[in-house]
Amino acid sequence: AQGRMRRSAQNAPKVLLSGLSATCRHRSCSNLPPAWHSVPFRASSMPSITHSMGHLKTKTPGCSLGMVVRRGMASSPDEAGGHGHALYESHVPTTMLQKLMVATRSAVGALREPERADLVASLGDATGHDALQRMRDRMRDSEVGRRILEERPLVTEGTIKIWELRRMPEGTFGRAYADFMDSHGFVADDRARVQYVDDEELAYVMTRYREVHDFVHVLTGLGTTVEGEIVQKWLELLHTGLPVCLLSAVVGPLKLTPKQHLRLATEWVPWATRCAAHSPFMLNIYYEELFSEDLQGLRARFGIPPLPYGIPYESGAEGGSQTA
Repeated sequence: AQGRMRRSAQNAPKVLLSGLSATCRHRSCSNLPPAWHSVPFRASSMPSITHSMGHLKTKTPGCSLGMVVRRGMASSPDEAGGHGHALYESHVPTTMLQKLMVATRSAVGALREPERADLVASLGDATGHDALQRMRDRMRDSEVGRRILEERPLVTEGTIKIWELRRMPEGTFGRAYADFMDSHGFVADDRARVQYVDDEELAYVMTRYREVHDFVHVLTGLGTTVEGEIVQKWLELLHTGLPVCLLSAVVGPLKLTPKQHLRLATEWVPWATRCAAHSPFMLNIYYEELFSEDLQGLRARFGIPPLPYGIPYESGAEGGSQTA
């Protein structure tokens, strides 16, 4: 009997970790829902996240986390954030312990493979609750933000008619966005879905944050190089306070040269600080309603300062197609 008890105790961690086994592929995993059909977001799928160091091209990783937290693992409603059931189609209810495990495994994996958007997304989900609450409060304090929370627009190929934006005049925000997406081969319908946020409205806030990343690229003019992405992550960190942005902003510079480190400290971060101080909260801009506006005029209206010398930007940025 004592031998059976010892074996049971030794196997207990394995039972717990079995819920975190790496058993799925990105969209075909039976444990994860295929799309957000039941979410009141007015779209059937979620676009992909940009990883901590740049915009990810379409890529299907070996699994969505390197592990999968099974649905229903929460032992009680309180442990699952006040509920033991899924709040939206891709929701995976988790306890605080499970979130800690997700965050730890995701952070380690993302440091090893920064191109793994699924790991970065899971890290953001598991660690972003407090920041997401503050982001939602800032949206509720704004008339535009409240309308976005109510209407819940999504940035997908179904909602953003890219072919129409391509026909817009040069210099407009919409044309610049279309040129940006085309020049990089980016697709709106390829972002990691929110899974570990235990609040349906906060899940949308995280979704909106991920989806407006390219709009912010175009509006600021930052490029998609490593340097450009680091600058944008500093800007996003100052706007949102998300821990995943802090990780990118701190770890990303490890890839820079000493000269680039100096520019980051003396030019890039000060620019991001000025931009965050003078521009509206990034989630309180209804980008989809500004496509016909002049890009330079929008920068002046929103207080976007000119990029300092040495910051990488997309060719044609001065004329309108700016990225990062």
